Amino acid sequence: MNVQSICLAVISMGETSGYEIKKLLEGPLQHLFDASFGSIYPALGRLTEEGHVTCTEQSESGKPDKKGYTLTSAGREALLDSLSPMPGPDRVRSEFLSTMLFAHLLTPGQVGDMIDHRLEIYRGLLQALESGVLLNATAD
Repeated sequence: MNVQSICLAVISMGETSGYEIKKLLEGPLQHLFDASFGSIYPALGRLTEEGHVTCTEQSESGKPDKKGYTLTSAGREALLDSLSPMPGPDRVRSEFLSTMLFAHLLTPGQVGDMIDHRLEIYRGLLQALESGVLLNATAD
């Protein structure tokens, strides 16, 4: 999924700013997507130019104006088009799995601690998914 499609998907959940998209990608969606401000804001600009999103500016005292992006019907069609093709195979780059490849060089205690830590991370992610955090993340 490219950055424009990710932005459209997040915006489909409700009016969202570029900052809120980045916050979501650093939080609940960090294991699925990776996008920087340097790729999010140009993508939002292109989506606006293409008529896939509308942008409204809200003045904030002592801060730059906050831009809120809303999905258009053309944007919803573009999002659905990007979601329609059959996804390719997953590509996994994992420091954990790389370390586990050489676990035989570590002590059993180190390996156990690493596995426990990984389980804690996934339990937290599961809890966030079950509580609906992903659906409510842009409302903050």
